[in-house]
Amino acid sequence: MKVINENLDVIEQLREVVRTKQRAKIKFQNGSTMLVDIFSASAILGAHQYMVGTNKEKFERMLNRGPQNFLKVLDFSVNKG
Repeated sequence: MKVINENLDVIEQLREVVRTKQRAKIKFQNGSTMLVDIFSASAILGAHQYMVGTNKEKFERMLNRGPQNFLKVLDFSVNKG
């Protein structure tokens, strides 16, 4: 299993998952990690692409906080995005 460079923010780590087409562990600001697959990474990046201004910043902050917030963003990206 691949581990992404943990010095990158979550968006950059997700881009790496999609680029390499391999699931990987990503690391959050709180130090926790989570295994992310290509589908989830693509869904979040797709929603992120259409965000603008303060919504985009809030989206990124929420992603970086930890796995629980990551799952909330993923749910939004897949079901409402």
